Parts: sequence; structure tokens; C-alpha cells
Amino acid sequence: MIPKNIEINDFVCKGLNAYYFWQSLKPELADNRFKSQTTLNNYLAGFSNPENIFEGQLLRPTDRFSWIVNNYTVLENAFHGVTLNNGIEFGLVRHKMTMSNVLVI
Repeated sequence: MIPKNIEINDFVCKGLNAYYFWQSLKPELADNRFKSQTTLNNYLAGFSNPENIFEGQLLRPTDRFSWIVNNYTVLENAFHGVTLNNGIEFGLVRHKMTMSNVLVI
């Protein structure tokens, strides 16, 4: 049985164990690391949030491709090009001849 307060940590840990490319190089992700679900639960309870367990088990700096987000809807929308802006970016620069003038670009 997995306690409610560590369900997400359990999901993250087991996901990394099953699918992480560098799993064999991380002793924390070894298939025989935990003798029982209870010992795994005790380990997972030591992490305050899923981001900490995820980042703590990655092979850095080798792995620069893995990241975790706390809102999958925002991530999926970003993959589909849906954002919360109008697509316009602007900046301010000083005019090189008269430093008191500012141009909007």
C-alpha cells in the first residue's frame, strides 16, 4: 500500500526506474535497491516534493534533456503551440546618437 502523501513521489521514482536511459548508472534506481514497498515508502517520505526526487535521481551533467513539470496541461499546450501571450515581443534600446532617446523594437 502506498500512502497518499507519497503517491506522486512513488510514481516519479518508479517511472525513472522503468524508463530512464541512464538507470543502470544510478544506484538509487537499481531494480533491487528496495527490499519491499515499505522501505521504498520510507525512502520516498524523505523528499518534500516530486521535483526533489526527480532531480536527485538524474545523471547530471550528462543528462541535460530530462525535466519535470507540475502541470501537464501547460506542457501539452506548449507542445501544440498554445501559449498565454499574443505572440508579440518587444524591447527597449537607447538610440546610439542621442542617449536620451529610447526606441521600441
